[in-house]
Amino acid sequence: MTMSDTTRFMRLEIENMNDGDDLRRLQDAFVQEFSYDFEIAADFETKEVTIDGLWEEDLDVIDVVRETGFTITYALAI
Repeated sequence: MTMSDTTRFMRLEIENMNDGDDLRRLQDAFVQEFSYDFEIAADFETKEVTIDGLWEEDLDVIDVVRETGFTITYALAI
């Protein structure tokens, strides 16, 4: 069985995600790049960001995060 390379749920650890302004900046970048209804949340202590409902290729999502100026230290796509 072959798995699709599109993702419904991603968990990222982003080194320089510090507050709600950073999260809004990342969310705005996703809205500009992708036209989907998705949810994004962050735990600023652990630097963990979860994205649910964004049906895009994993590398496209990671590219947007990097282009927005953030550094990913861990990524899990389900």
